[in-house]
Amino acid sequence: MKKFIFIIFAVLLVFSCAKKDLSIFESEADRSAAMEVDLGEINAWFYGGWISTPNQVPYWADSIGSWIYIRWDTDMQGGTADVKVYKVEDLSTPVAYSATWEYGNMFSMLILKPSGNLIPNQTYVVVFNGSGIRDAYGNQLDIDNDGVMGEPRDDNFYKRFSTRKEDGTPSPWKPIREDLSNPFIVGDIFPMHPTDTTIALVTWCYDSRICIYIRDSKPDTLGGTLRSSLDPATVNTNNVKLFDKLTGQEVSGTISYQADTAATQWGRLLFTPAESLRPGRTYLFRLYGDALKDPAGNKLNMIHPGFIDYEITIVNLKSNYTDTLPGDYIEPTVTDWGSAGLPEITFSEIVDKSTINAATIRLNSKTPLTFDIVDKYVSGKIVTVVYIRKYNGSSMSGETVKVSGIKDTAGNIMSGSLSHTY
Repeated sequence: MKKFIFIIFAVLLVFSCAKKDLSIFESEADRSAAMEVDLGEINAWFYGGWISTPNQVPYWADSIGSWIYIRWDTDMQGGTADVKVYKVEDLSTPVAYSATWEYGNMFSMLILKPSGNLIPNQTYVVVFNGSGIRDAYGNQLDIDNDGVMGEPRDDNFYKRFSTRKEDGTPSPWKPIREDLSNPFIVGDIFPMHPTDTTIALVTWCYDSRICIYIRDSKPDTLGGTLRSSLDPATVNTNNVKLFDKLTGQEVSGTISYQADTAATQWGRLLFTPAESLRPGRTYLFRLYGDALKDPAGNKLNMIHPGFIDYEITIVNLKSNYTDTLPGDYIEPTVTDWGSAGLPEITFSEIVDKSTINAATIRLNSKTPLTFDIVDKYVSGKIVTVVYIRKYNGSSMSGETVKVSGIKDTAGNIMSGSLSHTY
């Protein structure tokens, strides 16, 4: 399908000033300065400057407040431009603005004029609605650069600005209090940036189940960051599938989604096949990213629109921790012991927390231990880490710790015991 790219080469936001100096500019020098903003498919530059031409209201007119100039380097006549201004605390009620257009050679100018002065010490956001912006030729925005133009949330663009305080001093920008973050997959290949093209095989599999870890965030009521993840209602057999690559036949199984109680920034998507997968056979694990969404409606952020397949090969040998699915006989082991100053026992996978106790992790000196247990990302996968401390708080130097009887989530138990002297 032919792809149209709607490119706005320059967007000009120009604000007039009232006597109370409610402009976004923080110093006299800033009035002629430009700030370049990288928007991916949209190349936009935001400029600040005084309104000074004869057909514009002088900056000292108290009743006007600030005008917003948005320049489009394309013909917008006959198109649409759904652009509104909001307070960052409330993206449901737009600020009252009137909109007028001016057209020139190779550009169109949208002028937003507020009905009154903007509030001092307030952060506003200009919202470009991706589904409601179209130029004269039918091109729309493609903010997320996925080849699909005009998607209501994914192709929206937000530009914040703030007004000065009553005393003329700068005011800090406030965060946008709406969940605009797309959930994304994390795993063995771990570039955290969700659109990095190297994020090709990111599955990590435990035992006979196929596991995908997904991360997301959302703002709290104060604008801080909380962890979130997928809406469980979107995780079903319509949106997550497994196929035999050789035959193309779909493999039946059950799909579930759960938050990781020990590592709340992660959500875990699980596919449990109805029957054993065949060793030596390659399967395709398919995720429909347009349908997998968080509770706010943000879809799973993937490189390609529609769906994406992950090749998973079933092997008889121990996993190399990349894209292979180990058999369910693999027992957990200890991969790191930490140090005397920071004694921490790192296991090779997520283990059954109920098997971590004074009988399975103990000191030769028989001094009681306390345990702090977390699941965390270590060297390309999520594993269980146990931080150990002596009950009396004394040093671990010279102590020997022994570990045995630990089980993984499939019930495989460590054979023998492991020990380490700090």
